[in-house]
Amino acid sequence: MLKIIQQFLKSESTNPKDLKELDPKCNYWEEWEIILVDCNYFGMDDIAGSYILKSIEGEETKCALIDNTNGRSVPIILNALKKYSIKPENVEYIIVTHIHLDHSSGTSGLLKHCSNATVLVHPRGARHMVDPTRLMESAAKVYGGIDNVQKLYGPVTKISEEKVRSVSDGEIIEFGGRKLQFIHTLGHAKHHVCIHDLHTNSLFSGDNFGIRLPALHKQKHDHEIVWPTSTPIGFDPEEAIKTVVKLQKLQPDRIFLAHYGPIFQIDLVANRLVKALNCYWDMCKQAKEEQIKPKELLQYVHKKMNSWFNEFIRSVVENEEQEQIVMELMKADIELNSQGLVFYILHFM
Repeated sequence: MLKIIQQFLKSESTNPKDLKELDPKCNYWEEWEIILVDCNYFGMDDIAGSYILKSIEGEETKCALIDNTNGRSVPIILNALKKYSIKPENVEYIIVTHIHLDHSSGTSGLLKHCSNATVLVHPRGARHMVDPTRLMESAAKVYGGIDNVQKLYGPVTKISEEKVRSVSDGEIIEFGGRKLQFIHTLGHAKHHVCIHDLHTNSLFSGDNFGIRLPALHKQKHDHEIVWPTSTPIGFDPEEAIKTVVKLQKLQPDRIFLAHYGPIFQIDLVANRLVKALNCYWDMCKQAKEEQIKPKELLQYVHKKMNSWFNEFIRSVVENEEQEQIVMELMKADIELNSQGLVFYILHFM
């Protein structure tokens, strides 16, 4: 993934104008009136998506959007709305599961077209949607400058306060015959919400019920190969375990991942995630017990994280060549997961 990001930054395809004529890749579950839009993240398929929830009552089709990946995804999402005969002005809500840029940075761009929409976000994230300055500054440190951030995620601009609404834990918002319940979920980030569509018993988990890589599913026909993401700076392994159990107890019929698509074997995935998160937690405790010096901590954790992923990948691919290919794709995840654990060890243990 690191090489892919570097190649993407050098390519001309970073221009959002190139995407205006793109026929969006979508999955439409008509029985639930839910559409998954592939947002072509870093020019790749099946990595990150936006969900369209269509109204199930009323003469005119309205919708809510859940997550929007980045500014480059705006023309893709608009094309998807057009594809399913939804007018941009009939987007009632733009819901952000959390304010990490790969979930929220298309919001300001979408609002320029979806003039009647209200942004729904966790109370901790609301001020960053109104003024994204600190968010962009933090991202610039990770990606080597603000120019790179804008190439990857598009321009992220301020949003007027009246367009942003905080949602409380357990709050239910009704629209178009649906009831959407918002659940505050710690673990991945302190500003994270999950959304439970009570009408279809579908749950939208953002990054709090794991992520998955399409390359793995091509190697082995198991669509429930999911692992936790522990990106900095709000990751907490203990809270992440509690959240997985909390979401499992809701007994949804399906969980829609931002990265990527629906999973149906909820108990199976929950058990796998808890097992993996306990391994992450063990890495943290071992580092603390061994009194690893701060300057050596990232190397220590990275070695353990790399070993864990190596074992995990080996269990789901068919041969050593495939293992090497997938591990190359996983480099960015391993790096970010390691950074998240290091931040947790230094600041919360």
